Amino acid sequence: MFIPALSGRAVNMKENRQPEMLRDMIPFVILANLAVIGRFTSRRMTRAAIGADDYMILLGLLLNWGVFAIMLVDLHLGNGKHSQVAPPSNVTKFFKAVFSVSIVYASTITAIKLAILLFYQRLFTTAKFMLATRVVGGIVVLWWFVVVIVQIFSCRPIHGLWDTSIPSTCIDPTLFFIGVAVPNIATDLIMLGLPVQMVWRLQTSLAQKIALTVTFMAGGSVVVASLYRIVKLPATTASDPLWSYTNATIWTSIEPSVGVVSACLPTMRPLLQYILSSRDRLESLAENAQDQARRHGIQLDSNPQKAHRAKALDKDNGINDGTNFQPNNNLPRKTAVSSGKLRPDPERDEMLLVGIHVQQDVQIDRTML
Repeated sequence: MFIPALSGRAVNMKENRQPEMLRDMIPFVILANLAVIGRFTSRRMTRAAIGADDYMILLGLLLNWGVFAIMLVDLHLGNGKHSQVAPPSNVTKFFKAVFSVSIVYASTITAIKLAILLFYQRLFTTAKFMLATRVVGGIVVLWWFVVVIVQIFSCRPIHGLWDTSIPSTCIDPTLFFIGVAVPNIATDLIMLGLPVQMVWRLQTSLAQKIALTVTFMAGGSVVVASLYRIVKLPATTASDPLWSYTNATIWTSIEPSVGVVSACLPTMRPLLQYILSSRDRLESLAENAQDQARRHGIQLDSNPQKAHRAKALDKDNGINDGTNFQPNNNLPRKTAVSSGKLRPDPERDEMLLVGIHVQQDVQIDRTML
């Protein structure tokens, strides 16, 4: 059935964007889950303690599930289809869902940003940097508080937001969307710059500085998602909300998922390096084993037990098999990074960003010799 739209354009009432919405949202939700799994895997690989930033990103992931769950409710109510084909009660329920997701969305973004700031504090503990992260964290929490309060009282009476049958006075939704998005993007940009200035003060090679900068700047993807969301959110119409909110629904789900991934990327470097270098490492081990076998007159074959014996022989002769040397973590140590001032702490993320040049002063108890 076709009906004339308010704009004069014919509208196909059978249009359905729900498959597209699911296709766009689900991969990012999956990526967010994989990123958190990768984060904790890297923690295990580097034997780093689980810190406040890890618990905060878990909270962010749980809230992100909440955002996605509300989006699934929206789809059940008819979001992605034209409002005229849905029961009138569905439109009312849909606006209630919009009200709810605005609060959950703001809470998700806040948890993700606090997780990032807490992670920064694990890396760099100079007084000025700690103060800067706390100030930005305070701004983020204040943003969350304002968004929640304004959303709750955006209409008078409050239920006028979802019940269009009663007289009500509401704020301009476009202005509200912009007012929420601008400080959100501003804090994103500030947070991108915070670690970069510290990285370039470290005593490490230019290549490592660039690599670390790229790792941190990868979080800029969430800024792109935020900008695209602000473009799509105002493009809604009261005459056909279920249809016109489609893009807003998609990007309100995608943005926090991208945020979770961005927050986890810097912590995942050990895992990513391990995955990317696993083939080279295996080839190097095989070549070393063959070389040593030839020296000792051993004929190698595909028998894994023989390969294991050859590798053991290498170690007995003091030969490095190509694997990473692991320092004795039982020795007390002090760590200092020029200008970065990493402090000795069981929760320190020294090994998460592989490549930072670290000076270690090893303290040895002579009574143990």
